[in-house]
Amino acid sequence: MARTATALATTGYIRQHGLTLEQENAIELLVAGKTDRETADAVGVHRVTVTKWRHYDPLFQAELNRSRHDLWAGSIDRLRGLLPRAFDALERALEGDQGWRVALKLVELVGTPPGQRHLSEYLIGPEDPTEVLDAAVRQRRGSPDALLSELIVGGGVTERERAVLASEWGTRLEDTVQT
Repeated sequence: MARTATALATTGYIRQHGLTLEQENAIELLVAGKTDRETADAVGVHRVTVTKWRHYDPLFQAELNRSRHDLWAGSIDRLRGLLPRAFDALERALEGDQGWRVALKLVELVGTPPGQRHLSEYLIGPEDPTEVLDAAVRQRRGSPDALLSELIVGGGVTERERAVLASEWGTRLEDTVQT
C-alpha cells in the first residue's frame, strides 16, 4: 500500500492529552538511533512530521530528552564499572612521555566547578517542556549562557516570550507537508 504525502501530513495539529502513540513510538526509535525517515516510516507518519515534533513540540522534546537521559544514566553504571581499569591505565600513562597531556586532560575533566550542571544536561537538553521553551528563548536572545546573565541581572524568561515561541512552534506544527 503506497502512502501519500497528504495521508502523512501534519494537518490540523492539536494536542489533546500528552503524547500520541505515534509520538511515544517515535521517541523509542529515535533514542535507539533511528533517523527521522526510518522513524516516520515505522510509525506511519511523514518524515517532516517527526522533524517538526523534534524541533517545535516542547512536550515531545522533553520526553525525548528524558528518554535519552535515562539511556545515558543506564550507561553510567557500565562506565563506573570500568573506572578502576581506566584509573590504572591513566596512572601508567602519566609516567610515559606524554604524561603531561594526560595530566592536563585530567585537570580539565575534574575541574568542573561545584554547582555546575552535569555534562549530560548540556549534551541532551531539558526534560521539562517549559525548560525546553526557556532554552529556545535564551538561544533566540543570542546569549550562549543567558541563564547566567538572568541570575546576575534578573529578568528570566517571561510568560510572554514563552507564549510567542509556543505560538510560533504551534503554527509550524500545523503547516501541512507539500511534496
